[in-house]
Amino acid sequence: MPNEPSSISRQEQRRVIEDFEALRTAALAAIPRWCGDQWTNFNENDPGVAILEVLCYALTELGYRTSLDIEQFLLDEKGAIDWDSNSFYLPLDALTTNPVTPRDYQKLLYDQYRHLLQATLTPLLDDAKVAVPGVTGRYHVWIVVDPDYPDWENPRDDVEATLNKHRNLCERFERIEMVQATKFRVNASIEIAPECSPEEVMANIYFALKAASSPSPTADYPLPSPGRSQTPRHYGGPRLEHGRFPEDAIEAVPTWEEVEARAQRAIFQLPSIAKVGALKFVVDGPGDAVCPFRWFVPERDFNLPDEPAGSCNLILSIISGSPIRIDNIRGNQHIQFRLRPANKKTSAKLSMPLSAPREKLPPLPEKYSDLAKYDSIQDDFPRIFRLFPGGQSDAPTVERRAQIKQLKGYLLGFEQLLADYLSQLANVKNLLSNATQTATCFWQPLYGVPGATPLLAGFNEANVKLSPEEEQRRIKQYEANPENSYQRGLATMSRDEDVFLRRRNEILDHLLARFGESYPRTGNATYQTIFNKEELLRAYRDVTYVRAAGLNLLPSDESRLQQLSGLEQKLTILLRRDHQVWGGPKSESDPIAGEFGESKASSGSRYYFAIEHLPFLPVTLFVPASDCKAAMTFPAALFPLQMTHVFLNWTANDLTDAFEQYVKDLVLQNTPAHIKSHFLWFECGGEDAREFAEFVRFREDWEKERFTAMVLAAPAAKHGDITVLDTAASRLFQWIVRRIAPQSAG
Repeated sequence: MPNEPSSISRQEQRRVIEDFEALRTAALAAIPRWCGDQWTNFNENDPGVAILEVLCYALTELGYRTSLDIEQFLLDEKGAIDWDSNSFYLPLDALTTNPVTPRDYQKLLYDQYRHLLQATLTPLLDDAKVAVPGVTGRYHVWIVVDPDYPDWENPRDDVEATLNKHRNLCERFERIEMVQATKFRVNASIEIAPECSPEEVMANIYFALKAASSPSPTADYPLPSPGRSQTPRHYGGPRLEHGRFPEDAIEAVPTWEEVEARAQRAIFQLPSIAKVGALKFVVDGPGDAVCPFRWFVPERDFNLPDEPAGSCNLILSIISGSPIRIDNIRGNQHIQFRLRPANKKTSAKLSMPLSAPREKLPPLPEKYSDLAKYDSIQDDFPRIFRLFPGGQSDAPTVERRAQIKQLKGYLLGFEQLLADYLSQLANVKNLLSNATQTATCFWQPLYGVPGATPLLAGFNEANVKLSPEEEQRRIKQYEANPENSYQRGLATMSRDEDVFLRRRNEILDHLLARFGESYPRTGNATYQTIFNKEELLRAYRDVTYVRAAGLNLLPSDESRLQQLSGLEQKLTILLRRDHQVWGGPKSESDPIAGEFGESKASSGSRYYFAIEHLPFLPVTLFVPASDCKAAMTFPAALFPLQMTHVFLNWTANDLTDAFEQYVKDLVLQNTPAHIKSHFLWFECGGEDAREFAEFVRFREDWEKERFTAMVLAAPAAKHGDITVLDTAASRLFQWIVRRIAPQSAG
């Protein structure tokens, strides 16, 4: 028999947990396996079947509530969602990164400076102006500023500050040059329609030539609309404020032939242009500079009627009319040469929005649902069971009333499970929260179940006969006491330290895995804690963006002290422990306090420093060392793509090989793979503490000198040794080199 053809059902398939008939069938089928020798009546009139059906019906309500949108689980009583506390960050915040490639740096500069026409970054290796040749990780930056906007006072300093603020580990922007664009004139014969304005056409032609000769990237790609269908590729690169730059928007500087072809096409596409003929460029000066940016600069403006005719030979010819040369356009016409053209699409810079549309959070549910609200299953039993309010007191006999009370007590076990399940759903926002939690199992009392309170533990242990008035009074007192036997018992059953630690760690591991984060294992052991997992989630939006960022080598006076690289920020959180031996109040018994003195407070009681080697590399060509009593020599091979991690034991125990290996794995897991890492370890007392205090003093001296590089004391040869003067930078670097030299030799 042939196989049945596969097809898609037209009816929506319900989940079993929401299908009453499926639950009832499965429950009845299980009875013979569990108690078939005792339970043989499966008819609807059987009390056990009635209880089973009510429980199946109650389970469908649980299934319905678990199928609600995630927003319902995160909504609080005020109708708001604290997205940050649940680490639900916008893709723009969670997926973008500090610039990594030269293209990323270009996007960042174009986004922040609208009058920056071109920016080019090239590796700086061997050059006559390089102090130390042959060292990688350095960049030469060229920038071209729009000459039509002279109000930008210090473009070079601004660009340098921006690049250093977003500098990657083991990189340096050593040379930043402002380049003057190559000026040129245009010879062309252009025919225009008779009904158009020559002045307006000339303005449009000017902007077309400007865009064709010096194309500047335009952030005309809006941010993608919010939704679950977006992919991480929409968020590659740095966080931009004015839109997106597609990959083909940033192109290389075109050749002169390409510029002429572009200009001819751009002019021909303008309104009112009928014919473009014999368009040629006349270059003022060398046509192929080191950085060959071009700029069309006309010889004159058109709003000065008495100015003599310029030498730019751009001719407009009206169809079936007389030629109009530039020098024939006079007077303060309705449009001037320097103003924006009527057709804004002809200007690349005009299409950049002032601000890109920001991503929005998902809409909130219209109504808050109390997920923990529990309606007793007693309300769903047939009235013959007399479980409705007042049903017990209406029973005809004492025996019947006792049976009803016994059934209520029997059902309380099921009711407690159902109510606690709903309480667990209502606390999903706490389970997923990055705030400190004390429980992962939640419960709620059954005080809303009719007649339940007198049956609970500790209500009437002496079994004293109570009048209705006295019983109501005791019920109020019992329910108002959070320490009654019933609630203490529920709390004890749900409180298991081992279960809490396991469940909380698993939940936090899941939340971190959403961002591709995890903690390494050394053998079968790991040293992570709930404390630093929660802190990493809280700070993730900030630390993930700068996770590979280096120290800002040009900090402002206000932010100079306590500078941290992005790697230091993240690793400080990852390595922080619940119990630390220093960082608290200064005391006489503290072995570190006596060594640091006042510097301990200014250092922020830090136990981890990441020191890049490249920032120490001299920038100046050569300074004679005749007046210098001491000079230091370092191998050039120590500078490129290397850094040293300095640790002071911050835990409550002595450093062990296993823990040091765990820390190394964690550091290497978060350090770019192309960077070589050295490690220095120090205990909190004795000679180690004194050495670490010396390091901190050297680094603070370097901070006070604004992280300046070392100074050459003798000319440097390619890949040879480097001799430098005795400065704060050289003293700190010498301290590091002396201690990592045995590691490098090994």
